[in-house]
Amino acid sequence: TLAGRRIKTLRENFTQAGPRVMPWDGLDNQGDEIANGTYLFVLRGLGGGSQGRNITKTGKLVIMR
Repeated sequence: TLAGRRIKTLRENFTQAGPRVMPWDGLDNQGDEIANGTYLFVLRGLGGGSQGRNITKTGKLVIMR
């Protein structure tokens, strides 16, 4: 959340490069539906190749129902 509370952690292993879709049901870690509002997200990964550099992307997500 904007207040810093972690909502959900998703983990997925991708073996090939390219665009991916990571499905999420809109529920938090306790199984409750999250409220409308603005949330921050952080995507972390390990790049391929021999160097295996760390990749981090951040952004905002708006939930409106």
